[in-house]
Amino acid sequence: MLSTKEMNDLAKQKELLVLQSDLHRELLRLERLRLEKRMGATADRVRAGRWWITGGLLGAGLLFSRAGKLTRWIPVAAAAWKFLQKKRASHGSH
Repeated sequence: MLSTKEMNDLAKQKELLVLQSDLHRELLRLERLRLEKRMGATADRVRAGRWWITGGLLGAGLLFSRAGKLTRWIPVAAAAWKFLQKKRASHGSH
């Protein structure tokens, strides 16, 4: 059987855990509200400038469709980047 002091210690630990849990829930709620607010503002900006985005995407597509020589090098550049990242990671682990 546990002593009174041990029972009191356990009760205090339980109370602390409950308070921490409540605090974390409140922090998560605030972060969710902040994220919703930022997402709403971003959505409004996108809706307001939708024609700029559409025009930019069309322009980028046109550039890339005409840049055949450039697009051939994208897989080579991606492979080189992966190689360098692996090389850097292996140096970091030694």
